[in-house]
Amino acid sequence: MTQSEINRRLILVAAGKRTHPYYSRTVELSEKYTALSTGVGIEKYMKMYSRREDYNLFKVRCEITQQITPSILSRLSAVREKAYRSHYRRELTYGSEETAILKTIEFEKDLQRYAGGMGLDGYCQERLLELNLTDPNAWVIQEWKDFNNYQEFAEPYPFEASSAMAIDYAFERGELQYLTVKTGDGLTCYQKNFSSTLKNTGEKGAIQEALPTELFADERVLINGEYWIYQEYYHSLGEIKAKRVGYKRDKTTAGNTFVWPYEAAEPYLIKTLKVVSELDLTAANVAFPITARYADECSAPGCGGSGWVDGATCGTCKGTGHKTTPTSVMEEIVVSPMPTSPDNMLDLSKLFTHISPDVSILQWQQAYVQELEEKCISADLNSEMYNKKEIQQTATGKSIDQQNANDVVYKYFRFYAEFWRFTVLAVADIMGKADGLNAQIIVSKDLKLKTINELMEDLKQANDAGAGPATRQAIEWDIMRIVSTDSPHEFEEWEVKDRFNPFSGYTEDQKMVWAQSPLIPFSQRVLYANLGYIFDQIEFNNPNFYKMPYGEQKVLVDAAVSDITQMLQSAAAPTIAV
Repeated sequence: MTQSEINRRLILVAAGKRTHPYYSRTVELSEKYTALSTGVGIEKYMKMYSRREDYNLFKVRCEITQQITPSILSRLSAVREKAYRSHYRRELTYGSEETAILKTIEFEKDLQRYAGGMGLDGYCQERLLELNLTDPNAWVIQEWKDFNNYQEFAEPYPFEASSAMAIDYAFERGELQYLTVKTGDGLTCYQKNFSSTLKNTGEKGAIQEALPTELFADERVLINGEYWIYQEYYHSLGEIKAKRVGYKRDKTTAGNTFVWPYEAAEPYLIKTLKVVSELDLTAANVAFPITARYADECSAPGCGGSGWVDGATCGTCKGTGHKTTPTSVMEEIVVSPMPTSPDNMLDLSKLFTHISPDVSILQWQQAYVQELEEKCISADLNSEMYNKKEIQQTATGKSIDQQNANDVVYKYFRFYAEFWRFTVLAVADIMGKADGLNAQIIVSKDLKLKTINELMEDLKQANDAGAGPATRQAIEWDIMRIVSTDSPHEFEEWEVKDRFNPFSGYTEDQKMVWAQSPLIPFSQRVLYANLGYIFDQIEFNNPNFYKMPYGEQKVLVDAAVSDITQMLQSAAAPTIAV
């Protein structure tokens, strides 16, 4: 796409005559998703039951309703958060040389300062899920402030452009050509090698019949009777550092935009709006029933219960002929003198009564709301795993449910890995640190979402069944991943140590046997018996040991084992020849 064509489109956007083809759709979805996930403005999606209520009654119903869609969506989002403690490997390195390791450490510090100290990993983990709840067509754009490139590096930060702000953009063969965003009093157009701005100066001019066809840097241009100033800022990156946060494609737009990942649950979420509203209304009517009573005649002079006084409507009873009905509970309490004879006593229950909905209706509504909540979760995850309802399942049924839930989380985590890599490389490119950088998150198809208790049970069953070392080792690694979730480097260190452990995956009894068996090389027995000591010594002398390639690590471990072996052999008791 030529620069002239992009500029002409920018002029049309400023004139209010152009948006991207799906602009209305993306903004409409954002408003709906925000209402359902936050509760703000949700009354727009509640419907009035026209046969039974007018607008005023509908407004009252909206006011007393507390919708539960935010709670349901919070649960669904929390399931996807489990991806962060799953089986994956994060790789970020410039190489294994000492200078490369130091460069990696320095860049990791840069990433920790990203997003105001939130850190790039933390930002991606928090905001991707949050934005998918409210606006999956939002863009995250990497920006940076002016800096002296002779003395410092740029400090990129994320700028979030909502679907309402992202007015126009275009792709060619999957590559973003430009992105025009409304910012304050103007427009910013992000392009491959520079960004341009078109700001409204507030000055008025003559309205022209035709719009201008070209823009020139640092010059004013008249658009629809208003002066705008056009400016360009070059960066020569060759790519627009911007990416949308959605990952589930919208079938309505042939996959050109995104919907939220909870689309399958949306019909049930919409149903809850009506049912929960009716449930709250029913509960309020049960707690505060309608009082039906005989009305007293209006006692105003001249009215006498007719509703008229001197040919005009009675100002006291407003033409009803009755006294005004009390509005508060305390005013409904009428005190009358005690009759002198029991025969003169009245049955007070016959003077008025309270009318309220049958409690069975309330119970049915509560059950229906719970059923809809469970259907939301089942539809989203295609699984019964995370329902409150306990269901007796076969082992096969439970396994299928686990696989279905795993697939849902896997789809999100695969996108997270892609978004993380794009952002890391974008930040590195902006800072001039992209050369030689390898950054990726490797996601396993089986995310291993089991708890420690479930894994311990698996380990027990493996022991009882006499499973081989490989099976036990895999389970032990999964347990260690969960234990070290908050400290990924701790798992990386344990992983290296376990790779050198000659008896990894064996039972304790097996380890005792093999550690004393002459069938096992003496060096392997020495390594197992002194594993902790060997790695302590290596770590002390080589602080970057765990960042080294396996070949270099093996050289150091073999050398340490050889030293201990020689020490043991030299200390062995001498033999006496007979």
